[in-house]
Amino acid sequence: CTFGTEMGLGLLNVLIKLNPKKIYICLNSDEPGQEAAEKLKRRLYKYFNTYQIEIKYPPTCDGCKDLNDVLMQENGRNIILEWYKS
Repeated sequence: CTFGTEMGLGLLNVLIKLNPKKIYICLNSDEPGQEAAEKLKRRLYKYFNTYQIEIKYPPTCDGCKDLNDVLMQENGRNIILEWYKS
């Protein structure tokens, strides 16, 4: 699930009510994105078990820093589907 770099109280409340089996944090793969993902993960650990939360960075490709960049690549949809399954 993508939250941007911050997560509002409304979204947090929805997640708590849903209590999903897995929460994926997928932000940009650059340094600010990685720092924000770690910060978000620490916040979610206050409400969920550690096994429920996973950071997944976008698959690597030339010039790609986020999933939209990957999607714009030739065969991007298949790259994202394979990444998601991994």
